[in-house]
Amino acid sequence: MKKVMHFISGIKSGGVEQMLVNYTTRLNKNSDYIQYIIYQHEPDKNSLKKLEEAGNICIQIPDKMHFPIRNIIWSIKLIRKYRPDIVHAHMSLLNFFPLLAARVLAVKHRISHSHISRDNVAPKFMIPVFKLLVRFSSNSYLACGTDAGTYLYGKKNFMVINNAVEIQKYKFSEEKEEKKEIYME
Repeated sequence: MKKVMHFISGIKSGGVEQMLVNYTTRLNKNSDYIQYIIYQHEPDKNSLKKLEEAGNICIQIPDKMHFPIRNIIWSIKLIRKYRPDIVHAHMSLLNFFPLLAARVLAVKHRISHSHISRDNVAPKFMIPVFKLLVRFSSNSYLACGTDAGTYLYGKKNFMVINNAVEIQKYKFSEEKEEKKEIYME
């Protein structure tokens, strides 16, 4: 049984959360994985419910903005307790928070996942330091697109992982269109 620990900023109704729902729903049903979603901030109840219904174990920790030391301590405690095979961080420039803890605790697979292609933190002078820490603390580099990967990893090799979208949900259906017309009349 492989254990994967995903670190995200929060559980809202955004792209990272939806990507995790889409991927982990399939992985948890069709493979030998236990997935932990470690998040900060008060969650969106519907998004949290979707992640849990997908079979994930969701755990809230202190947020790194207000409680950076507590955030790191909690991350270390959880990594020690659950001993994941993989730590996968989805916080872009701040991926180094859990990935440094994972490196110190000798987690073999430490994945940084870039979901942004431009600066989104302040102060700006810290951004080069954050990028360096991300590259130092991880040993696998993923991005949601080429621009996001180049932004965070520079010339390092990275893999683009497209967001998982269930195309069947959005495929045109004459039957659905007819029902919609009936409701609009």
